[in-house]
Amino acid sequence: MSKLFSPTIKKLLITVISQGIILGLSVITGFVLPTKMGPENFGYWQVYLFYLAYLNLFGLGFNDGIALFYGGYYYDDLPFSRLRSSMHAVYLYQALICVLGIGGVLIFMDPGVYQTIYLALVVNIPLTCLQCIILTTLLSVGKTETYNYVNLVLKVLTVLLYLALILGGYNDPVRMIGADTVARFIITIVCFFLGRKFLFGKAAPFKEGLAELWEKSKSGFLITIALIASMLMPVLGRMVVEKFEEIATYGIYSFAMSLLTIILSFTSVLGTVIFPLLKRMDEEEMLKSYSRFSTVCDGFVTVALFLYLPLMFIVTNLMQKYIPALDYLHFLLAMCLPLGRAQLLITPYYKARRYEKQLFYANIFGVAAMFAVLFGAYFIFKNVVAVALGTTVVLTVWTFVAEMYLNRDNKKQILRQTLAQLIVMVSFCVAGSFKSYGMFTVIYLLAVLVYLVIMRSELRGLIKMYLKK
Repeated sequence: MSKLFSPTIKKLLITVISQGIILGLSVITGFVLPTKMGPENFGYWQVYLFYLAYLNLFGLGFNDGIALFYGGYYYDDLPFSRLRSSMHAVYLYQALICVLGIGGVLIFMDPGVYQTIYLALVVNIPLTCLQCIILTTLLSVGKTETYNYVNLVLKVLTVLLYLALILGGYNDPVRMIGADTVARFIITIVCFFLGRKFLFGKAAPFKEGLAELWEKSKSGFLITIALIASMLMPVLGRMVVEKFEEIATYGIYSFAMSLLTIILSFTSVLGTVIFPLLKRMDEEEMLKSYSRFSTVCDGFVTVALFLYLPLMFIVTNLMQKYIPALDYLHFLLAMCLPLGRAQLLITPYYKARRYEKQLFYANIFGVAAMFAVLFGAYFIFKNVVAVALGTTVVLTVWTFVAEMYLNRDNKKQILRQTLAQLIVMVSFCVAGSFKSYGMFTVIYLLAVLVYLVIMRSELRGLIKMYLKK
């Protein structure tokens, strides 16, 4: 166990440092861009970014299949000739998708901002899918540093391009979309260089490549759908707001949702780092590590939620156009606790234990429940606040059910952790509703103290373990 954790701690530290830098750069995209662009232009920009996150659906699950089959392998042990042959089929498929997509957009959509958005999305399909395949392959064999460096370079490059546009006086969404696409094209070239050993060279017969693609996609596609569904659950409210509200209101809601990434940027990436480690553990070791990762996740997010104070100050004093977001920002940020657990624990553990079908059905059910509740909430109350609150409630229930299934033999611990989590979430929502710095500090600080009392044994055990090391 210690042999597994020692190199992993180093990788986690590298991940934390790189994510810290990315978090600093997120100030540009999270605060400067919405301020300079205004709610309407920012709303169009966010429509592009929203759908961009789901383009890997067109990858047929090949990258997730690679992770399932080759997670825990060493790089030199990969079947390079079969992978090269399978990539030939991927290139042909992606080219066909791109040509058909561009033709469809030009024929069936009227000229305008939305046509530009969807043209850019089509162009980004092969870029996204190829990046995912290459980076997932490298991540599966333990090349976490490479994965982090690429993400960091992409973030730096996009931020520099955004800043160049802003300083040049350009704040329209079309130019922002163009800059983002250029950055992703450059990163795709970098990925081809990094993955050259399994992308170029002598390949197996094309028939073997198709067999490789089919085998990996058959299992990986369920994971891809499940992951996309898990990504869609917390942000499905954006689709409701986009459909029924003005684009400026959508921009304000999207800005509030983007603030979640400031808190959850670490848990989402750490989840990808933990997965290869889990693949090298036996069943008993995985169950023991679950409690440790769970305590770290909840503790980190609970403390990070104090960021609500500076966020409220920034919106109130520097971003007055986005003040309506304060009516529901506290409801959305409370979702960070269950969402962090979903990213760091549920998805990696379901994948590592080969529960891809269970994860698929759970996520599909979660999306269906979220869809019904959010559209129903908006139909009844006709406001964005109901959408935000409904999102947090549904995700909290879904996370609890998914964890209870995963830890059927340790339900008491899950119940205690859920109780502590609910106390923190409800107190956070109540404290945020006052829109007062003093009231928030007093109420939420008391909730954190109660959390520490409930979870004292887990926290004490975690501290002892690290002090012993």
